[in-house]
Amino acid sequence: MTTSPDRTKDLELVQETLSRAIAGVLQLRGPDEVDIDASFADLGLDSVGGIAVATQAAERLGMRVPPVLMFDFPTVRQLAHHLVLVRVHGGAD
Repeated sequence: MTTSPDRTKDLELVQETLSRAIAGVLQLRGPDEVDIDASFADLGLDSVGGIAVATQAAERLGMRVPPVLMFDFPTVRQLAHHLVLVRVHGGAD
């Protein structure tokens, strides 16, 4: 299955948004320090941090990002992919 250029850009934008939020919550130097394939737990996020990341991502992306999704999609890459699919297909969470 191929990925359209628009969807690739969307995926990169969502990954960057999540990485920036995580970097801010964890007080990292920047989003480049966030391994998008590491679990949120391995990155050091606890439940309070997860809520903060989800809230920031929702504000920046203009869509709902329920914190529970971070358990269902436990890496930046997986969560970003899910959020792009929700955007494209207009689904609920």
